[in-house]
Amino acid sequence: MKDKVFIAWSGSRTVAAEVCRKLMKEDFLCLVGGNDQNEVQAVGIAEAVVAQMKECNQAIVIFQNRDKEGISGNLFFELGYVFAVYGAEKVHCVRRRSDEIRLPSDLDNAFIEPLDDETEEIFVDSIVKYFFKRQKMTVEKNKMELINNRHNIRNLINSHYSKEGSRCSDYELAQYVLFYVQAAHMFRDEQEVLEELRRFNHDHYSRFSRELGLSVKFSIAYLKMTTELLKNDGGGEVYVTYETFDEFDHVCSLIMKPDDEDDVGDFYLWLHTFVYETWNFAYLLIAENPDERAEDRADSLREAVRLGEEALQALECLEQNETVKRVNDLNGIIALFRSYLFRNQFVAMRDLGQIEKDPAMEQEAVKYLLMAKTIRATMAESYKGTLDSKLYGHLAMENYLASCECLMYAGEQIDSREIRSLKRGIRGFIDSLETERQQSYVYIEQIMKLYDEIKSL
Repeated sequence: MKDKVFIAWSGSRTVAAEVCRKLMKEDFLCLVGGNDQNEVQAVGIAEAVVAQMKECNQAIVIFQNRDKEGISGNLFFELGYVFAVYGAEKVHCVRRRSDEIRLPSDLDNAFIEPLDDETEEIFVDSIVKYFFKRQKMTVEKNKMELINNRHNIRNLINSHYSKEGSRCSDYELAQYVLFYVQAAHMFRDEQEVLEELRRFNHDHYSRFSRELGLSVKFSIAYLKMTTELLKNDGGGEVYVTYETFDEFDHVCSLIMKPDDEDDVGDFYLWLHTFVYETWNFAYLLIAENPDERAEDRADSLREAVRLGEEALQALECLEQNETVKRVNDLNGIIALFRSYLFRNQFVAMRDLGQIEKDPAMEQEAVKYLLMAKTIRATMAESYKGTLDSKLYGHLAMENYLASCECLMYAGEQIDSREIRSLKRGIRGFIDSLETERQQSYVYIEQIMKLYDEIKSL
């Protein structure tokens, strides 16, 4: 079951009832305000309507004049309730284009959409079409907070097709799934989340919207790849098999094929960013495969650089998004993605420069590394004490990895005081590791290996 929709109405109930019937066929649960007989004087009708509104999380409000009496006063009570409880994005106010609607003096018609109404059937179809257009909803929440409280996203996924009804649209859930996968990466429980999404896909795929289908398909492919990482002997670097890489590469290619994408909402901005960023990472992984020939490795690194540039351009588009600015994602997940991409560009260009004996490329790579280090240090400081300890540990770990790499590859550009400070920080982080499980994590292995190499600097 999709969202629960309360349909408030004035005038003729038949339009509301027909809209309800059509949306129910599309798997929405709808409640028409009032009771079946429309006995507005019946005992308890007010309590019944409030109970209906409490059950729902979206509303369609149909403004129609009653004969010679204008809009029903009850409609304004219902309108105020749903605005306050659901939020403006989930309240869809409509009227007949030919109607003159008289509202209280403090209101105007600006928030009421005039729709085609040559016949009642056309008016009903126009309402349904407008409702579906309005489902392209942006997730109006800070994404790092969502990741930090990922159990809320799990609840949204589990309730989405339940008998009780969902608490967000398919379009919103498609975005939530992407952030849920990011949380899985940062909390390091990719296998568990992969199994959850596989069950969700198996049970409900036939009911997915296009956007939800793309999001789940990508997420499963990405999590499958990350759960199949292998480690190079002694190097601490990770790689994937050709079979694993080809499967993920194929999914990304299909998702990014030009198509008639709906640009009403933000989903595709986020999807493109996630795909390009992880695709960039996938090419770095296959470049580390020990069976990769030198010329093929160079090609993979070039493609990683190209995809990194695409991902950075996608981030620039997101940075201009009003919602991203409003909920302060710029200093959260956007900065996080930039740090990933800058670090990946460093690795790709460093290794490619070494293969092609190009010192200029290696120097350019260091610039990306220094930018990644700046962002990671800022995030580690900004989020200290505000995130789940495991999530914050991930940010701290990435910061110390960048510190090691800066000492290793950019030591000449760092003054002696900062070098001493970075070394103390890294040493303290290594000393804080308590369990064998922590120490077996590949990033930590890389930090410890690099620290052994930079002790003498």
